[in-house]
Amino acid sequence: MTHKERYVSYTRQLWHNHYDNFINNIIQQGFKRNLQDHCLCSNPKTGVDSARYVEDIFSACTGENALKRFLRLLDKNFRVRHLGEPTKFLGMEI
Repeated sequence: MTHKERYVSYTRQLWHNHYDNFINNIIQQGFKRNLQDHCLCSNPKTGVDSARYVEDIFSACTGENALKRFLRLLDKNFRVRHLGEPTKFLGMEI
């Protein structure tokens, strides 16, 4: 394994650990992890759903205020760019 490959592997592991810590913290606020896919989580109380794919996070909610609160949580924990309403995710039209 080259130095670059080790670095990429290490940074990927750091990202996943940081995201997992974030999810573990928000579980205390009512979020639940999907049992079949740990990259999915939702809050039944607020209706916020969130999915992670590699370093992308897709979040949705029927209530705009709940979604804004969740996005503020993301802002506090990650350096994020909000790209607005998506038209595609993982090659699928929404």
